[in-house]
Amino acid sequence: MIAHAKLVIIAKAINGDWVPNWNDWDQYKYYPWFEMGSPSGGGFSFADYVGWGAHSGVGSRLCFETRDQAKYAGKQFEDLYKTYFVKA
Repeated sequence: MIAHAKLVIIAKAINGDWVPNWNDWDQYKYYPWFEMGSPSGGGFSFADYVGWGAHSGVGSRLCFETRDQAKYAGKQFEDLYKTYFVKA
């Protein structure tokens, strides 16, 4: 919960006054994407694929207006995202 709260504050600071319009399907919304593997593999990496699909989102408060903003947040705050997604 603490990591989530920090990420919400970071997203607000990066986005400024921009607020996503969830009723506008034509408005792009970006968020950092991580491919996570086994703990021994190191970093966020991916080593396997299953033949069925699944979708996961990070929530409206953690999206960004531009691709560059999302990439910046993902790289700059990777450890915080790791704590949010992986660690209990």
